[in-house]
Amino acid sequence: MSTSIFPRIAASALCLGAILTGLRGQFVYLPDTNFRAWMSNVAPGSVDSNGYLDTTHAALNIGGHLLHVDWPNSDLTGIEYLHVSDELYIEFVDTTGAAPLSAWPAAVSMGLYNLPWSTLPALPPGLLSLGFEHCMALTALPTLPAGLAALALIETPALAALPVLPNSLVMLRVMFDPLLSSLPALPGALEILALIDLPALGPLPVLPTGLLRLDLDRLPLLTTLQPLPPGLEVLRISDAPSLTGAITVPALVHTLVLSRLPQTAAIVNGSPVEELVLDSLLSVDLSGLVEYSYNTTTLRYLPNLTTVPVLGPDTVQTFIVDGLPLSAPPQLPVAHYLRLANMPAMTTLPPWPVDPYNCAHLTLDGMDGITQLPSLPLACIGLRLKDLPNLYCLPPLPNNLVDLFIEGSTPITCLPNDFDNNPGLLPMCGVLDSCDHLSTAITGRIFWDQNTNGAYDAGDMPFPFATVWSTPGTFGTGPDSTGMYWMGPVPGNYTVQAQWANPYVTAVNPTVHTGNIPTINAVDSLNDFAFQLTPGIQDLVVDVTPNVAVPGFMSNVWINVTNMGTTSVSGSVVFDFGTVQTWAGSTPPPDVLTIDQAIWNFSNLAMADALAMHVTLHTDSTVALGTPYTWTATADPVATDQTPLDNQRTVNDSVVAGFDPNDKHVLPTELTPAQVIAGERVTYTIRFQNTGTYLAQRVVLMDTLSGLLEWNSMVPVAASHEHTWYIHNGVLHVVFDHILLPDSTTNEPGSHGFFKFSMRPVSTLILGDAVENTANIYFDFNQPVITNAAVFSVSNTVGIAEEDAGLPQLYPNPATDQLTVLLPPPTTATVVEVLDALGRVVRTAVPVGPSAQMDVAALPAGVYHVRVAGQVVAFIKL
Repeated sequence: MSTSIFPRIAASALCLGAILTGLRGQFVYLPDTNFRAWMSNVAPGSVDSNGYLDTTHAALNIGGHLLHVDWPNSDLTGIEYLHVSDELYIEFVDTTGAAPLSAWPAAVSMGLYNLPWSTLPALPPGLLSLGFEHCMALTALPTLPAGLAALALIETPALAALPVLPNSLVMLRVMFDPLLSSLPALPGALEILALIDLPALGPLPVLPTGLLRLDLDRLPLLTTLQPLPPGLEVLRISDAPSLTGAITVPALVHTLVLSRLPQTAAIVNGSPVEELVLDSLLSVDLSGLVEYSYNTTTLRYLPNLTTVPVLGPDTVQTFIVDGLPLSAPPQLPVAHYLRLANMPAMTTLPPWPVDPYNCAHLTLDGMDGITQLPSLPLACIGLRLKDLPNLYCLPPLPNNLVDLFIEGSTPITCLPNDFDNNPGLLPMCGVLDSCDHLSTAITGRIFWDQNTNGAYDAGDMPFPFATVWSTPGTFGTGPDSTGMYWMGPVPGNYTVQAQWANPYVTAVNPTVHTGNIPTINAVDSLNDFAFQLTPGIQDLVVDVTPNVAVPGFMSNVWINVTNMGTTSVSGSVVFDFGTVQTWAGSTPPPDVLTIDQAIWNFSNLAMADALAMHVTLHTDSTVALGTPYTWTATADPVATDQTPLDNQRTVNDSVVAGFDPNDKHVLPTELTPAQVIAGERVTYTIRFQNTGTYLAQRVVLMDTLSGLLEWNSMVPVAASHEHTWYIHNGVLHVVFDHILLPDSTTNEPGSHGFFKFSMRPVSTLILGDAVENTANIYFDFNQPVITNAAVFSVSNTVGIAEEDAGLPQLYPNPATDQLTVLLPPPTTATVVEVLDALGRVVRTAVPVGPSAQMDVAALPAGVYHVRVAGQVVAFIKL
């Protein structure tokens, strides 16, 4: 019996069809090439080269991932085959032409940002956490899964209602939704509820008894509040202006913020130790409050709170009392940050609690009745005083103070003492000013003791050419015009010594004082230094400080002549300014003026007095850049002067295109090692200009000096305006108080100023060392203008430029015993002179042919000058 083959073929065909159908179901085509690439990355091997996804591939079981859709016409077909064991975050950057989503992947947590759709497919049943943010088109949510524990809706402005909340929900956060007017019933499992910036939301449903945290903020239509659950731990309600009635705070609350609830009363119980903020309430009852927060306690604008209860804990990080109707000072806890503000009826402040960590930052603001402050805590490192119109003086400032801010209508004009971190914006108060009863100071007088009796009496006069220094620490300053000096250290014992650079001092009595400051507010006075001087010395010193010449602009030249001698002098100051610039004016005007020279006559210039001429020259716009010019100032008489070399100063420069009016420079820019050892000085000039739109009432220069300078060698040279100065621990402060410096648009020549000083570098500098300094220039209370860096270096190349034709050449330089002077040809010099630093002739020699030999072996080490036929060259004697 035979069997037909056709039934077997038919059966095989049916089997093959089933197989093909199964394969078609297993492989799904992904039309979006960008999404296809993302799937290949997160599930390697699941997508073949033709774009087909193997829906059974093991790699589709993934952990958490971010899908960043930043391309148009996106199509997420195939995403439903993922199995996500952690959070899947889908973020749309480009929503243009996005295809609808047919299904979600199986995920336990999803974060969805800027979705382009108004409705969504059913959510995966195993979803535990779901968050929407910036989903502007979303109008409705699908049914929430039964096991969902957390739901966050942030900025969904088209969503008007929420679906039924599952009983499993533990956290609900809804923010920035203008249409949501009501909430569904809250599930009993809910522990965290945050409702923020919902302008249409009305009454809330009953709060679950297990609720632990409630945050309500910016709910303008909220009028009543359901009873708070007894187990609540965090309560924050802010900006609910329509909320009325009383809020009774449960005793277990550890974080409490009730802010800007003008129709709400609060009954506070328990210990909100994490945070306590009560701000702008109708009334508050603190009788049930056990203690303040040890992190932040704020009591602000509580109209019925006339006393602040005395509570713990021992230490509070931040304690703010602001706008309370207090007339008597509260007893304050120990606080790291303390702010008292807007209590005009309070006329006195409480003493700060005695604690080494108290009041590290203290702010007083809007306290109209306060006229003085109690002693400041030693731990205070930040002090801010704002709008205290009747506070004129400060108590002694603790030495640890770092930040001092005096703002608004607070008329403090000076500091009672210096402190290590003084920002330099205020001058020091003297012991005779309005704050003398609050000053801590070491004071005294520096004077020329003409009858050598060691006491300041009739006939004695101030001696300004000295400075005074105290140790430990380094505090230095100079005397004022009356000879008085003042320094404000913290309590302690100090050694006080005078320094001087004047060569005519023969004795100082005494050589040292011991300053004793036992307590804050103590003043140790009468620490006088009586200087004895060689009488009858004529010695004028000239200094010239210029700006540069720029075509079409004015140039400032300051000429200062100081009587460094010990007798009065009459004479004249001659300023030769050439013909590159033209005369524009001067203060004071000259007695004689020609096309290229100005002369000022003077008579009986007393010892220590000075003349100051501020000259303005104009450079025509047609003057070519690079044109050289020379300015020379000479103080006569020269012939009878003890040091004639310093009776004249010459500036050689050339016309430039522009310059920075706020700068610092140093001369010389190089010293040899021998010059360093010999103690040769460098001179710094800080120039400034008010380029603002209004006059500056105060200008302060603050310069953190290099440790490679000898700070106590400081000598002020010249300045454009009256000033005071001091150095504390290496920071130079120069204060031009009441300078009234015009702005450059109102008075360009008058808008400039300068300060010039000299110092010695430390003797341990070696070849290759460089010393850099930068100054900060404060105009009133503006941010500082920071200058360029002024640098001088130690080099063996100093003096090479002096070996030019026309100048004598010296070798060896430095010299130890013999110095050879080669005369410049042609020369008719009959004598070669060696001058010391004071300009005195200390050696002479007669040239023999083109050279002269000088015996310098017996000269002390130092810097000297050789003068030949009016040409002067420096050398160093070792």
